[in-house]
Amino acid sequence: MIFRVKSPDVRKHTPYILLLIGFFALWTVNAQEMNDTQIIEEATRHQNLGLAYLEESQPSKAVEAFTALIELLPDEAIGYGNLAVAYL
Repeated sequence: MIFRVKSPDVRKHTPYILLLIGFFALWTVNAQEMNDTQIIEEATRHQNLGLAYLEESQPSKAVEAFTALIELLPDEAIGYGNLAVAYL
């Protein structure tokens, strides 16, 4: 028996990719304009949001939240760890 794997249609996902790029660009600009307290509060919000999405079995939304967390705090390991869990 031969199994054939259908290759993904990239064109179908292009709008989502562009949306994510715009999302990340927007968060980068916002992070540059915030002070440290605001960055911590926003990062905490994304952390909690990502965990809530994981509990609700919505890993794609969790990936977005954890990626925004990483954009805000790139030197903190918690965002990368949670992002890895969201991809499982």
